[in-house]
Amino acid sequence: MIVKNRRIPKVSVVVPICNVGRYLRQCLYSIVGQTLRDIEIVLVDDGSTDDCGKIIDEYATQDSRIVAIHQTNGGVGNAYNNGIARATGKYIGLVESDDWIEPNMFELLYGAAEKNHADVVKAPFYIYRPAEAGMEKTDIPYKLSCNGKILLDLAKDAPKGVFKVEDCPLLMVYHFSPWSYLYRADFVRQIPFVECSGASYQDVPFVSEVLCRAERMVVVPKPLYHWRKEGCSQGNSSSFTDWRVMASVDRFTEALEIIKKYGKYEALREEYWLHAFDCCEFCKSIDMRYKLEMLFKTRKLFLELKKDDKFRYKYISQSQKKWIERLLEKNYVLLIYLFSRESVFARLKSARKFLIDIHIHGKSFIFQILGLQISRGKYTSRPAFFAWKI
Repeated sequence: MIVKNRRIPKVSVVVPICNVGRYLRQCLYSIVGQTLRDIEIVLVDDGSTDDCGKIIDEYATQDSRIVAIHQTNGGVGNAYNNGIARATGKYIGLVESDDWIEPNMFELLYGAAEKNHADVVKAPFYIYRPAEAGMEKTDIPYKLSCNGKILLDLAKDAPKGVFKVEDCPLLMVYHFSPWSYLYRADFVRQIPFVECSGASYQDVPFVSEVLCRAERMVVVPKPLYHWRKEGCSQGNSSSFTDWRVMASVDRFTEALEIIKKYGKYEALREEYWLHAFDCCEFCKSIDMRYKLEMLFKTRKLFLELKKDDKFRYKYISQSQKKWIERLLEKNYVLLIYLFSRESVFARLKSARKFLIDIHIHGKSFIFQILGLQISRGKYTSRPAFFAWKI
């Protein structure tokens, strides 16, 4: 709620925070030091159990522009929604609490928004990878690539001036990165984040609606945001091998509904399905315990392609097309064992266990023959056509 007669900040910066104490000061330092001084900084502590709460309160006592919110853990989507609801600025920006931004980021984005009366302003970003496992530290601009070809370098290829998503459809494939946008406040408040705690790709429906709803978009062709991309040690990282990845199928299903709702499917079909192909890639890498269920869910999504005789596989390679065709043909066994990211030995071993496997230990056991499985106790279910746990 905006208090009557209170001066409205040019930009409110919303930061969801949860257990990222080792990165938080760098993030806050980059926001507090923005060349655009007329900003509000909304820090949402989402039930942190480390020292994030103390750091937030420390900064709030030193800078009157900071609003500190402490809440029980509700997930990043919930934190974004609460922060946006509390924000009072004319425009709203989002920053992840383990990232940092260039000193003039919001000055440039705000200037472009005002000049063009934009709903949203987008900027490219850097991917930061620390030195890990013998690799050197990198901090390089992100470019959309597919099958060895760069499809979109936003710093060079973005439309000039005001445009809609159909003028640059590859934005539907470009990393969605909701934190590299500046949103007009009354625009973004109409598009809430849907919380799906722990899930991968949970920002897909949000950004899809931003892109489809925006009548006036602008790009500032300069990387301004540093996205920290680390291994499993990073506080907010999610594994691409466990059950959380299956939720990505639901998110892409929701995105498809959004694109159709706004009448954008005809213009965005090729780009949408290229991005949705990530679900097929996850089928290859997900843990064997979840692989078959992931294939079932992904096939249900891709059945939409059977209804679309205008889809031309514009960006998808022949091998990727073949993968999709086998998925639609329910050739699950072949997909699991021939397209799995495992060694040949591991594939043969898994195939043997799929056909026949008997293991007994105390009161725990697993019996499997020709894909039919019955198990009890501690044994994790292996891929099967039918699994019964007693």
